[in-house]
Amino acid sequence: MRFAWIPETKQWNPFWYAPKDQCDNYRECGPYGICDSNASPVCKCMRGFHPKNIDAWNLRDGSGGCVRRTALDCLKDKFLHMKNMKLPESTTSFVDRSMSLKDCELLCSRNCSCTAYANANISNGGSGCVIWTGELFDLRQFLEGGQDLYVRLAASDIGNGGRAGAIIIGIAVGIGFLILALSGFSIWKRKRLMSVCNGKTQHKGPAERSQDLLLNEVWRQWKDGKGLEVLDTAVGASYSPCEVLRCIQPKTPGYCLGRNPFETDSSSSKQDESFTVNQVTVTVLDARQTLLKTG
Repeated sequence: MRFAWIPETKQWNPFWYAPKDQCDNYRECGPYGICDSNASPVCKCMRGFHPKNIDAWNLRDGSGGCVRRTALDCLKDKFLHMKNMKLPESTTSFVDRSMSLKDCELLCSRNCSCTAYANANISNGGSGCVIWTGELFDLRQFLEGGQDLYVRLAASDIGNGGRAGAIIIGIAVGIGFLILALSGFSIWKRKRLMSVCNGKTQHKGPAERSQDLLLNEVWRQWKDGKGLEVLDTAVGASYSPCEVLRCIQPKTPGYCLGRNPFETDSSSSKQDESFTVNQVTVTVLDARQTLLKTG
């Protein structure tokens, strides 16, 4: 903008003016249309409204503005909270600087002609009341700054947004519960697997558990190089150390099926029994074979 000095009046008079952007043009987007210089096209309708002339709107002529989708129903209406707004032109506005924002809302909701309300003063948390009783012109939205504006809408138009928000929240909560359930199932499955691996003997009878303990002790002694200590002293020298150690060994590749070296071909044909626990094979000999210490 350029000014020229007028000597007769001793005043600066506007000489030339060019708008900074398209939204500086008065009523660029018509009634209930919002101008946003950071958007393309710059005109848009607020929630609950649609373009009055869709053909002109598609050609980026928003001067016809927007019209309501749903007619108002006075006492049932709600208010749409809009942020970072330039307030509408004040031709049809009323100002009361002593009212709070809550009182301003009550005044507007009881007046069926009221189309919007806002604080009259935004400093110190806001104070005063401005209400509009006609169509809203010259609306503009900024990326930051501006004021809060509350526009009257039909309750159903506000509710649509509320239901969409509720659906989004419901989906998020559902996903959260699903993640927790999967995590809990994974932890339970891992604990059960560990319980099965570490507690197999808990489901066995007393005789089986006693046998498992005996065989585990034999394996521990063999691993520590003390395999001969499991031989009962009552056996004496009936067996050689090599024969004993041969019958107490890791299960690689098969079972140890030892026989009494003093047993002849005419002796009983009963085969020795073999038991395997934790990859250790120990031959349990018959009555005439090697006895293992159990205590």
